[in-house]
Amino acid sequence: MLLVLMSPGSWGEEGGFADEWKLIINFPMLWLPDIEGEIDVDGELINVDTPISDTLHNLDFGFIGEIYARHGPWMLGLRVMHLDTSSGSRIGPVGLLPGLPPLVGEYDVTVESSLFTSDVIGGYTLNDYIALYTGVRRSGLNMRVRTRANEEGSGIVELPGRVTITDEALYDWIGGVALTAPLGDSGKWRAVLEADTLIDGDNDTNY
Repeated sequence: MLLVLMSPGSWGEEGGFADEWKLIINFPMLWLPDIEGEIDVDGELINVDTPISDTLHNLDFGFIGEIYARHGPWMLGLRVMHLDTSSGSRIGPVGLLPGLPPLVGEYDVTVESSLFTSDVIGGYTLNDYIALYTGVRRSGLNMRVRTRANEEGSGIVELPGRVTITDEALYDWIGGVALTAPLGDSGKWRAVLEADTLIDGDNDTNY
């Protein structure tokens, strides 16, 4: 996973390391995922491709935040990201023969998805600009389909009101690096580039 953020200090800290614990909160932040991969639905792999433009158009709720506790060059952190999207369409009616009731009536269909990740990490700051970290990532995807019959009525076959396509949570051991650069002369704001990769875990592909 690749993450770019601006914050009032996180990994790097100019002027050496403090002896006491220091709490650092990064919020609000910006996260725009481009989702591409496969999900397992009853043993069948289904391709999922959600570009950033679709995420922005269908966004219902999004949150990203980080909290770190630092002592000297050592760092403990919690990173949380959550994204809810939904998109709607209308289907039907689907008929068999003219003059007969439709097999499936006209329905409004809404596809909802919840994407989340949370990382518990520990790191070591090499200098003011470079830090290494490792930890455990919990990631998950929940996709649901909601259907509602229109006023014309349903057909011979009624669609269920709600179906869960997938609901999974995966746990992975990750390792990464954080690169920090100060912004401006005051040193209060920093640009941070974080990149991490899968070491081992439930995912069968790298981040």
